[in-house]
Amino acid sequence: MVLDRAENVPTREELIRGALRAGATVAAPPADDAARALLRALARGEEPDRKLRRLLLDALSGGGRTSAAEWLGTTLEERGDALKDLLLLADAVPVRRRPKTIDFPRLDSTRSP
Repeated sequence: MVLDRAENVPTREELIRGALRAGATVAAPPADDAARALLRALARGEEPDRKLRRLLLDALSGGGRTSAAEWLGTTLEERGDALKDLLLLADAVPVRRRPKTIDFPRLDSTRSP
């Protein structure tokens, strides 16, 4: 028996469709699980903090990603690593020394034209 190799590599979507046709279950994306948990909490009368509510509304209305939202839930270790990387980057930026004299003419506001 000879097995033929596939000529094209299937995409993720094609694999998922094939798995669903075969009866397999596919795990929901983590964002779907978080959305379900939030909807359950809202149905029980719980409300998120005002700042989180604003970030959620902005994100859901197509406001895009915000840098503040990307830092939510990060550990102190992750924040420390980011700060260390930022400081190393700042150290790598060359420093340009100012000359003792500036070639630009001095402005004198006391003289009239």
